[in-house]
Amino acid sequence: MSPAVRAPALATVLLCLAAAARAADRPAELAAPATNLLAAVSARYGAVTNLSCAVRRQVPAGGDELVSRVVFARGGRLNVETLAPEAKRVVVDGESAWTKSPGDKEPRRVAFADQSPAQKASVLCVPASPEEALAPLDPATGSDLPVPAEPFARQTVFRLRGAPPDAPGRALVSLDAAGRVRAVDLFSDAALRWRAASYAWDAPVEVLPGVWLFGRATAETAVDGSPVALSTRFDNLRANGDVDPDLFDADKAFE
Repeated sequence: MSPAVRAPALATVLLCLAAAARAADRPAELAAPATNLLAAVSARYGAVTNLSCAVRRQVPAGGDELVSRVVFARGGRLNVETLAPEAKRVVVDGESAWTKSPGDKEPRRVAFADQSPAQKASVLCVPASPEEALAPLDPATGSDLPVPAEPFARQTVFRLRGAPPDAPGRALVSLDAAGRVRAVDLFSDAALRWRAASYAWDAPVEVLPGVWLFGRATAETAVDGSPVALSTRFDNLRANGDVDPDLFDADKAFE
């Protein structure tokens, strides 16, 4: 829904992991369950009712840098104004998503209810945070690794929501000493040997007391079988400020 903010192919990676049919290796050694980890992280980000920021994304293969202004609000509302390499706007009002690109006389509408869970998550989750990457994980399946790898203070393994019990796909969530999620790695095997995608966040910014977003995000995944690395910078992060409701009204936003 928001190409200026989200890493591509996340939905594709998750579908591949959930559908993996080959036999899994011996699962990674786990310690005590950590079923309340995702709930605690979600509660922190739940304090963010709206967010505005500037976004710059490095496009691979020599493409132009993507520059956007983003305004997010809970309730499935989003306004993304892409300034470069070409002007484009996306407006989501909680019921419909509207897009207008160069050459379009009128904005095009897509019903929000018709979008996939991954597409909905890209609108419902806070930008500049790991919230979207954590949304597909099953919170009841978390187990800590007994010895986290440096530089992380805690690492927890999860299964994916809705995956069959014998599906080998796993997600490894890594936290720093302050309890902030700094990386999510998706694996196609239970032994955590075959990494399918990696997402990481750096340059933490405390936008509300105890709520940290990030000034940089990186994603390493694959598109059509070829590795792709993307880097995104978030500037001027402002949470829970005054937001003009007209930004989420397609009739007014596209005037």
